[in-house]
Amino acid sequence: MFFSFASNLRAVFFPMVLICTVGALSMPVQGAVHLLDEVGAADHEFGRSMTEIEDLNGDGKWEFLVGAPGAPSGSGGGAVFLWLGGTELTVAADYQWTGVIPEQFGWSVARIGDVNDDGKPDWAVGAPTSNEGGLGKGKVYLFYGNANPAVITPVGILGEIGGDNFGFSVSAAGDFDNDGVDDLIIGAPNGAAGLGAAYVVFGKSGGVSTDLADALRLDGPVNGSTFGWSVTDVGNFLGGADCVAVGAPLATSFGLEAGAVYVYEGGSSPNNISDHEISSSGIKAGGQYGFAVRGVGRWDGDNLDDLAIGAPFANDAGADAGRAEIVFGESFGPPSSTGDRFVNGEVGGDNLGFSLARLYDVIGTSADDVLIGAPFHDQPQTDAGKAYVFAGGSSSGGAGGLFGYENVPLMPGTEADDFFGTAVASAGDFDGDGLWDAAVGAPNGNILTNARAGFARLYDTSGGVVPAFVTTWSAGWVPAGASGVIQLSFAFSVPATSFVDVTLSRQVLDENRQVADSQVLWSGRPLSGTTAAGVLAVDGEGFTFADPGPAVGTTGVGAINYSIEALTADGFSFTLDALSGPEDLRFLSGSASLLALQPAWPNPANPAVSVRFRASVREQVNVRIFDVRGGLVRTLYRGNGTGDWQNLIWNGRTDTDRAAASGLYFIRLDNGDRSLKQRVVLAR
Repeated sequence: MFFSFASNLRAVFFPMVLICTVGALSMPVQGAVHLLDEVGAADHEFGRSMTEIEDLNGDGKWEFLVGAPGAPSGSGGGAVFLWLGGTELTVAADYQWTGVIPEQFGWSVARIGDVNDDGKPDWAVGAPTSNEGGLGKGKVYLFYGNANPAVITPVGILGEIGGDNFGFSVSAAGDFDNDGVDDLIIGAPNGAAGLGAAYVVFGKSGGVSTDLADALRLDGPVNGSTFGWSVTDVGNFLGGADCVAVGAPLATSFGLEAGAVYVYEGGSSPNNISDHEISSSGIKAGGQYGFAVRGVGRWDGDNLDDLAIGAPFANDAGADAGRAEIVFGESFGPPSSTGDRFVNGEVGGDNLGFSLARLYDVIGTSADDVLIGAPFHDQPQTDAGKAYVFAGGSSSGGAGGLFGYENVPLMPGTEADDFFGTAVASAGDFDGDGLWDAAVGAPNGNILTNARAGFARLYDTSGGVVPAFVTTWSAGWVPAGASGVIQLSFAFSVPATSFVDVTLSRQVLDENRQVADSQVLWSGRPLSGTTAAGVLAVDGEGFTFADPGPAVGTTGVGAINYSIEALTADGFSFTLDALSGPEDLRFLSGSASLLALQPAWPNPANPAVSVRFRASVREQVNVRIFDVRGGLVRTLYRGNGTGDWQNLIWNGRTDTDRAAASGLYFIRLDNGDRSLKQRVVLAR
C-alpha cells in the first residue's frame, strides 16, 4: 500500500534560540527557523521529505531542499522548494519546481553527489505515483547542479511498469561501480512483479542513462516484502568498495512483517554481486525493520562506515514504541545479524525509527551522529512528534535519555497531529560557520492561519540564522535623482490585507547617523484600490507609498531611514526600525529594531499565560503586567533581546508572589522609546 499523509503549507519564519544538553554531552547553542511554503493551501504535505545539498553558488554555505508531494491543495502534483544557505532567509524559497498531478513529485528527495561529472552537486526528486507510461509506474527527476538553479531542466527516469511506485525512495549510492563518477539508487517497493526492486543508476560524464536497462536492478527476496521501501548509500560498510542498503520492512525473516535489510557491495563488476541480509533478532513480528535505512558515516569512530536501521513498529518499549539500531561496518565477513547499538522509543505509540538522518558531528565527539524521528510521540499533545540525536559511540538505551528536538509549533497549542519527525535531515553547513546543522519536518503542522499546512524546522549550530520578516523592501527616487518623490514598496510575511493599523515614519539622519528630524507619514488602516500620493496603499500582498522626501533645502542629510509600527487583525503587533532609504536599499537587520509581541495564549488564562516576544540584541526591553488602572503587577523580563523569539510564562501572581485577582490585565513590551500591549483576561 502506498503510504501517505495529508497536510498543507505556508511560509512564515519564527526563530528561537535553544541551549541543549544530552547526558554528559552538550549540544552547541542553536537557533531555529520554521520553513514553510508561501502559498498556504491545505494538504500539501510540506516537510514530507528534506535533504541538504552541497554549496551550489560558491558562497561557502550549503543549500536545503524540502518536498511537498501533496501540492497544490492536496491534488498530489507535488512541489519542491530550495533555499540557498545563509544567515538570513527570505520567506519565499529561492527556487521552486512543481510536478504533474497525481505524481506526488517531492515524495522523496536526496542529494546524489555529482552524477554527471561536471563538478557541481546534483539532487534527485521522486514522484512514485506518476502515471506517465502506466498507472503508478513512478518517475524520478534528476537535477544537475548549477550556480543558477533557475536554468536547470530536470532529467526524468521512468519506472519499468505500472504499479511499481518507482521513486518511492531515492539516495546517493557513492561510486558503486568504481569508475570515478558518483551513482544513485532508486527504490520501487512494488516493482519486479511484486518482489520489490531497487535500481542502481550509474553516473557518467554528461549525464546518466534514462533507460533502466542500463541500470543494475536488485530484486526483493519474496513477494510482498516491500523491498525498496527505503534505500541508502553505506560507504565502505563491508570494508571494500562502496555499498548500498535496501530496506524490506514487510519481510518475514523473524516473523510476519518483522522486516529485513539487504546490503550490496559494489566494485568494477557490479552486475555480479550478492546481498548480505541483516534481520534483527531484536525485532519481532510487526516491527517493520528496514522501514528506514541510512548510512551514518563513522558512527562508532573507526575506519568503516556504519548503517542505521529503523523499525518504527517495534514493541520492545511498548506497543509501536519503535526502535532504531546501529550496525557497525565489518571488513571480515558479513556484519552482525542484529544491531550493535540500539535505542528504543520512550513510550508506546512513538514510532521511533520512522525516519533517520546522518548528522555528521553535531555533538563534538569526533564521531558521526544520527537523527531519529518519532512522529507520533504524544507530548505535549497527541501525535505532536519529536526527534532525537543518538550521539556517535553512545551506549544502547531508551530515547528518553537522549537530546530531543521538541515540536515547536507556529501557533501555541496546535502541536496535536503535526507528525513532527516524519522526515529528518542534515542541513549540511547551512549557515557557513563550519558546524553541521539539522532539520525536522512536520508535514501535517498548523500555520499561522491555523490550517494544517506543514512545516520544516531548521536548527543551525551558530544560532545566527534569522528570518527576513520583511520579504521585500525598496525605496528609490521617482524620477531618479534628488527631485520627485521617494517611492516605497514593501511586504511582510503576513498578508497586507490582515493589517488594521500601520504607522509609517521617516527619519532624516545627519552625517553622524544621528536622527536630525522625524516625521509620521501615515497612521491608520492601509487603503485598498488607490494609488494616491501620500496614501499607504495595499498592493497585492504588500504596500506602496509615495513620500515627497525631506523639505527642499534640508542640510546635513547623511541618510534617510524609515520605521514601521503595525498591528494585524489577530492581535500580532511589531515595530521595525532602520529600514533604509534611497541611499541604501538593503534591510539592515543587524541594526534594526525587531520589537514584536504575539497574542497571549491561552486567553482567558487559567492559571497561567504564555507570553512570546522578540527584540534585537541591541535593545534593552521590559516585559511587564499591568492592571486596568495602570498599576504594575509583575515584571516578567528585564534585559536585552536576542534577535530571536523568547517565551515567558505569567503564572497569575504578583511581584510579591500573591495571587492576582480575576479580571483584565495588560501585557506591555517596551524598549524605552516604544511599547506594545496585549490584553489578557485572568479567569480563576
